[in-house]
Amino acid sequence: MKEGHGSALWCTPGTRLYGLIGSPIRHSLSPLIHCTLYKRHSVDAVYLAWETGLDNLGERVGALRSLASGFNVTIPLKERIIELLDELSREAGEIGAVNTVDNRGGKLVGYNTDYLGVTRCLENHEPEVVLVLGAGGAARAVVYALRKLGAKKLLIANRGVERAARLAEWANRLGLEAEALPLTRAHEAAKRADTIVNATPLGSQACCPEEAPPVLSALDNSKLVFDLVYKPIKTKLLREAERKGAEIVTGLCMLIWQALYADKIWLGITPSEEDYTYIERLVTEKLEPS
Repeated sequence: MKEGHGSALWCTPGTRLYGLIGSPIRHSLSPLIHCTLYKRHSVDAVYLAWETGLDNLGERVGALRSLASGFNVTIPLKERIIELLDELSREAGEIGAVNTVDNRGGKLVGYNTDYLGVTRCLENHEPEVVLVLGAGGAARAVVYALRKLGAKKLLIANRGVERAARLAEWANRLGLEAEALPLTRAHEAAKRADTIVNATPLGSQACCPEEAPPVLSALDNSKLVFDLVYKPIKTKLLREAERKGAEIVTGLCMLIWQALYADKIWLGITPSEEDYTYIERLVTEKLEPS
């Protein structure tokens, strides 16, 4: 991509179009992350965001099939998008959720880079007993990553225990030992876990920044707490975990790594620590200006 005056970028007739669909996405950081990477690597591409719900998903995907080289998928579409795609990667098929779509000349292929992001964030940690809070598409990616990381036991807590039970059954089929329980019992489960991963929106700016999953008084045995929420960067859960001496991982970690792995699929850019560090600093300055 050609650089214009200052930090401006000029598009060309060959500029590739990428973007994000989901709802709500008004305050998404994905355009900043991807466009920053494209500029760093002199890639002629732009990344936009399109508000998309279940009611207009089919129409949106039809348009992107003709216009976009690829796109990301976020809530509430990660599972519903599958029926509109032509092919799935093995991992996306096993997880049952897609967050990245590659357009190969009109053929839409679905991938899941969320689990790659989780794996990268926890690569230096050896989880044994893990409490997973939530049972949606993000939680499925977390469970898939934990299998690859060698976790021994999963405790899956969710408001709807039936959904937690389905996720636990799937985890068992993957070879993990998993147990489902209602979110009201997450407190007692946290006492048994060395690792806690929050895959619910509790604590997010969009939902309820001063709330947290019901585990705050049971973090004494936690070695690591990972919150997929990234606004605010340090949620109430992470602040309390840090106060009690646990290692913490913020949601920015997964957000950035999953984006870098999506660009690897689309553009062949190898994810690097240098790119991650540069983007993390930029995003942090945007979220927490001095």
